[in-house]
Amino acid sequence: MSGWPSLQFGAPGAPPVVMLHGFIGRGADWQAVAEALAVDHFVLCPDLPGHGTHTCSEDAAFDSVAESLAAWLVEALPQPHAVVGYSLGGRLALAYAMRHPERVSRLVLESASPGLDDLHARESRAQHDDALAAELESLEAGSAAFRAWLEAWYATPLWESLADRPDLLCATIDSRADANPPQLARALRALSLGRQPDFRPVLHALLPATLLITGERDRKFTGLAEEMASAGPRIAHSVMTGCGHNVHLENPEGYTTVLRSFLKPRE
Repeated sequence: MSGWPSLQFGAPGAPPVVMLHGFIGRGADWQAVAEALAVDHFVLCPDLPGHGTHTCSEDAAFDSVAESLAAWLVEALPQPHAVVGYSLGGRLALAYAMRHPERVSRLVLESASPGLDDLHARESRAQHDDALAAELESLEAGSAAFRAWLEAWYATPLWESLADRPDLLCATIDSRADANPPQLARALRALSLGRQPDFRPVLHALLPATLLITGERDRKFTGLAEEMASAGPRIAHSVMTGCGHNVHLENPEGYTTVLRSFLKPRE
C-alpha cells in the first residue's frame, strides 16, 4: 500500500478504521487498542508526516497535510471508514471529516482542539511552536539532549496525570527517544495549532456521528470538548475517570470498550 507508512491490524474485508496518533508519536502507539479492535475491524495506523518513517517536507502546511491524508485514504480505503484521532491526529481527523464527510462513517476525537478563535492567540501559538521547533532542529535522535527535551515536554501541566505514574511516564519517554528531532520540528511548524483553521463556526455542520473522548484530569480539553459537543446533536462527549490528556495510553481497556461500543454498527 503506497502513500503514508502504516501498520495494519485485522482482515481487510472488515469494517475499516483509521487511527491517527499525536505529536512525537507514531502509528505503533495504537497497537494495544488496534489489536483489540481488529477482532471486528480492519485497522490502519499510519505515521503522520515527520513521525516514525514518514518524512515531512520543508514546505508542508496544515491544509496540505490534511489533503495528503485524504488522497492516501482514497487509495487505501475506497469505502467509507471510521476515523479516530488523538490530539494532533484528532485535529487532522476533524479537518478530514469536515472536508470529506462522505468518506467518514464515524469520527472519534480524543483530546483534540477545534482550533483557536482569536487571531492574537493563533499568532502567539505559532510563535511558541516555532521556538520549540528551533530547539528540536539542533538535537539528535537518541541523544541525552533530546531525552532532556522530552523530559521537559512531559513535565508541563498537560501531562500531570502521567507524573503520578512514573513507570508509564518513563516508558513513554523511552518510546519517543529515537524519534527524528529535525523532522518533528518540521511537523510542529506545519501542524501548529496556530496554523490550523478554526472549525468552531462550522461544527454544527459536522455530518458524521462524532464522539469526543477526554480524561477528567485534563480540565482544559474536557472544557473544549463540552463546548464542541454543544454545537450539534450528532456530537457526544465521554469523560474517562482517572485519566489525563492521553486517555488511550492511561486506560487502554476502558478506552477500547468505549470505542468498540461507538463503532458498533447500528441496526
